[in-house]
Amino acid sequence: MNKAILSFVLSVIIGVGLGYLIYAASGGPGDTPPEEAAATAPASSGTQATASAGSTQTSSTAVDQNNILSQRGCLGCHSVSALGIHAGQVGPDLSQAFNEVQNKHGIPIEQFLTKPNSAVMSGVLGSKPLTDDQRKQVLALLKKASEVKQAN
Repeated sequence: MNKAILSFVLSVIIGVGLGYLIYAASGGPGDTPPEEAAATAPASSGTQATASAGSTQTSSTAVDQNNILSQRGCLGCHSVSALGIHAGQVGPDLSQAFNEVQNKHGIPIEQFLTKPNSAVMSGVLGSKPLTDDQRKQVLALLKKASEVKQAN
């Protein structure tokens, strides 16, 4: 019995330790300085066309490469395909986050960005929370992404 408990505890410690090392080695979210994040972020401007009733409508979705998502390292894990930002693939695409967080996490997105109730995001934002201004910028960008996604 004691041997099984000891094996379990050692396995957990090794697993968490290796996970942390891999996370740290990959330059986890928030560790990239804004200048580097902007330089390494993929081109985040694009033009999308949608067809409706036989006509083609073009809407520009240019997004500043030095946006809040780049500055905070969000693009290390997430993409926002609706805005032409194709970056991290580990986390979900944030194109519909403005509308989906309430259903997925049971709290409004404003509250989620203040105090996330998911294990991953509480770890990311818990150590380095968003300021009120940063939260407003994230909300504006995610709202724009959801509007572009719905228009298509």
